[in-house]
Amino acid sequence: MSSLGNFVVTGCAGFVGSTRTDALLAEGDFTRGDARWTAADTSSIRAGLGWRPATSLEEGLAAQLEWIRRPSR
Repeated sequence: MSSLGNFVVTGCAGFVGSTRTDALLAEGDFTRGDARWTAADTSSIRAGLGWRPATSLEEGLAAQLEWIRRPSR
């Protein structure tokens, strides 16, 4: 288990292994306007409005991979 700021990551390696793909992604140089790091602290909206995420990590990563693979993007 690792602590990343306010986030705790557990069992991530097993999940990543279960979503193995043969997709090859090319990383390029950062350009102006690129976000190098992103994170969300949802504690205020959870406490104030009772918000809960509607998309699981697994669903979100699968959707991201599908978007990356789309030739039209």
